[in-house]
This record gives sequence, C-alpha cells and structure tokens, in this order.
Amino acid sequence: MAHKTYNEEWKESMEEVLNLLEIESNETNAILTCSVEDLTRHCGVVYLKYLQIFRRLCDCYDQMVHPQKRLEVKRMLEAVMGRLLEIRELLIRAEQSPYPILDEYLVDMKMPPEALEVPVPKYFVEERSKELEERDKLLNVLLQQLPRDRPDSRARGSETLRESLLSSASSRKRNSITLEEAVKIIQINERGRQGRAKARIAKELRKQERSQGSDLKRRGVHSYTQDAAATLIQKAWRGHMTRIVTHNLRKDELVFLGMSEDSSRFPTMKSGNNNQNAGIREGHIERAEATRARRKLIQNQNEVEYKLALTNIRKNLVDVEGPDMKEKIQDDVRHYFLAHKEQTGKFPVYPPAKDGGSAKMLNLKTPSTTNLATTDKTKTSKGKGDKNSKKTEPNKKDKAVATASPPKRMTSYKEKKKAPPPRKELVLPPSQFLVTMQSTAQTYVDVWQGRDESGNFPQKHDPILIKEILRPEVEGEIRTQVDEVLRVELEQLKATVE
Repeated sequence: MAHKTYNEEWKESMEEVLNLLEIESNETNAILTCSVEDLTRHCGVVYLKYLQIFRRLCDCYDQMVHPQKRLEVKRMLEAVMGRLLEIRELLIRAEQSPYPILDEYLVDMKMPPEALEVPVPKYFVEERSKELEERDKLLNVLLQQLPRDRPDSRARGSETLRESLLSSASSRKRNSITLEEAVKIIQINERGRQGRAKARIAKELRKQERSQGSDLKRRGVHSYTQDAAATLIQKAWRGHMTRIVTHNLRKDELVFLGMSEDSSRFPTMKSGNNNQNAGIREGHIERAEATRARRKLIQNQNEVEYKLALTNIRKNLVDVEGPDMKEKIQDDVRHYFLAHKEQTGKFPVYPPAKDGGSAKMLNLKTPSTTNLATTDKTKTSKGKGDKNSKKTEPNKKDKAVATASPPKRMTSYKEKKKAPPPRKELVLPPSQFLVTMQSTAQTYVDVWQGRDESGNFPQKHDPILIKEILRPEVEGEIRTQVDEVLRVELEQLKATVE
C-alpha cells in the first residue's frame, strides 16, 4: 500500500482517540458516582474502541516510512497499550473474574469475534533483533560446552533391553503351565480356527452371489421391481444431496469461526477452481511480503539519515545560532543585575545549576515588589477580617438554635421495606496514560494535522521540525556555560563594589 493509506489510517486513529479523550473527560464525574453495572458497560465499549485503535496504530508503525511520524505513532501506541491494560483491570475488578465477558458489546457494536484478538506489535521482536541474536549465540556456546553422550550409547541400551527380554522369555518357558492355562490356550486356538472357517465359507457364498448377479445383468434380467428400484434411486440421490449440504454447512461454520479459509464450496468441483484460487492467494501473499520487505529497507534508510541529521543540525545550531543565544543570555542576566542593584542596593544571589541557574532568576520578580505586594495583601486581609468578624458575630441564642439538630422522624416498616438496597460503587484509580495521550494528540493537531506534504513523496525527515526540537536543548547547554562565567563575574562585582 502507498504512504497515503497509512497516513489516512493514522488520521482516523487520532480522530477516534480525540473523541474517546473527550468522552472520558466529560464522563469522569458521572463514572465516579455510577453503579458497577454502568461502569462495566462503559469500560467494555471503551475497551473495544481502544482495541481497534491499537490494531490500526500497530499497522501504521510497522509500515510507515517517515521517521518523525513513527516516533509520534509509537508514543501514542504505547500510551494506548497502557490505557487498555488499565481498562481491563477495571473490568476484572468489576466482574470479579480474570476473563471479562464482552460478547454482548460485540453484538451491540456489530463487530466480529476477531475484534477481541490482541495482536502483538512486530517491533517487539524487530527492535530487539541484535539482543536476540546475542542471546542465541550465548545459548549455542553453552550447549557446545555441555558434555555429550557417546554415539554407541543408544546401541548399547538397545542390546541390554534385548538381553533382558530374552532372559524373561526363557524364564517363562522354564516355568510349568497349569491345567487351567492349558485349557484356555486350547479354547482360544479352537475359536480362532472356527472363525477363520466361517469367514472362508461366507467369502465363497458372496462370490457365488456376485457371479449369479453378473450373469442376470448380462441377460438383461433384474431382480428388483419398479418400486424397489425407484426407492433405491431416491435413497442414493437424497444421501448424495444431504452430504453436500452437510459439507457446506460445516465449511461455513469453520469459515465463520476463523478456522478455515473460504474456498470452493462443493466437494465435487475442487480441481480447477481450488488450484486457481490457491494460486491467486499465494500471489497476493508473496506480493504483500515483498512490499513489506521493501518498505522496511526504506524505513531503515530514512532512520539512519534522520540520526545523521540530528547530529549535523545540532552542530549547525551551535555554530550559527549559538553566539547569538550566548550574547542574548548575557545581556538579559547583566540587565537583571543592574535592575536588582538599583532597586535593592545589592546584587542578587545567583541560583545554583540544579535549580535552573539564570533561567530561574530571570523568571522571578524583584524582591521589593513582592514584599510590598505581600504586605499590602496581609494588611487588607486583616482589616477586612476584623470588620467582617464584628459584623457577622452571632448571638449566643442564635448560635444555640443553629447548633441544635432537628428532631428525627420515625421511619415506618413499609418505608424500610421499600428502601432500595445500597448500591455497589467502585473507586477508580487515576490514569497514568491519559496525560501522555492528550499531549500526543495535541502535538498531532498542532504539527501534523494540517501539514502539507505534497512535496515530500519519499517521506524523508523534516529539518525544520528537528530545529524546533533541538533549539531548546542547545539553548540549555549554552545557558549552563554562560552561568558558569557570569557566576564568577557576579562574585567579582560584589567584591569590587560592596
């Protein structure tokens, strides 16, 4: 299939994810107060929808060629896998069974039984190919170091077994036979002789009947009447038709259960059509495997080019934009030093690197404004609190009336009987994957949803996106270098001025 096919599958999957995230965010409060039955129904439907999304994302990640898209697909795929496990755990807790029953939800959503199968992503094995090869080599080395048996050990074992059997047979022959055992042996032999004689006589009689029937057929004489012949023909025809119908029903059932492929239905028409269908099916399978192998080669090439582009673009950012970043950070920090000195009369304390360094310092407000704001807020809150406390102080009588509880009403026996039983509720744990799903979906909406890729037919990496990702990292590295220099400069200023 073409690149457009998997892009469309990714788009449909992300749209369904956005719909499910909206449903889960809107129904969170309702689910917390609903009964166990409603929770089971909701989780069953959501589980099946996430399973469909999971299957599509597996295909997209396996066949997509664009390296940056594959990273986003993998991030969403792993989040969907985690969410599936969370919903399955909720179903197990709600139904109190390790095997949740989802048949009725399949019927409601008009889905086949195959929709419940959970496929194993292929990248589980492909991305660990080197590790698996090393493990196989280690196992082969360990197997070679194990002591091996000699080749003649089996022959010796068979000889010893034969000798033991011969010795046991000779010991039995030496033992004497009782009268009852001898009678039993004679009876067995006599019954066998009589059975063989009866079989021989019956065989001769059948031969005579066949020879007589063949003679009558040659002469044109039939031993059956017209009604008997019609009855025989009806039996044969009905049996033949019933066997064909039964064969078709059995085959349809196997096809429905997924245990067989749909091929020629009638057993009497197998030779030509079945061979042709099998050839066409094998041709499709071979073509699909060849296409997947070709896409895997392109995928690996694009991945290697993407990794090389990461290193080259990082170097380019450091060489081209690095000096401007360094100069801007130095100007901002020095301007902050002067502003702080003018307002407070002292230079600020440089934050350590583990707290963020100059980034934390530039985000803070000046201490004078913060102190003034806090003191004004505390004064106004205290003044308002005193006035409100004087105005709204209740009398002791009113306080006593307010604290007095109303008299309890006696419930009758009928009301107790009509009261519904207490409803079982299940405490929902917070999800650990919804945040990742929301951030990934938002990235898709911001970056990939309306992106025009008509000029990127080979699906190579986008250097503009790489720059946007690497620019904050490069800026952080340059900031740490500038902080070391400015920290020494601040100490020198404090020593000379203060």
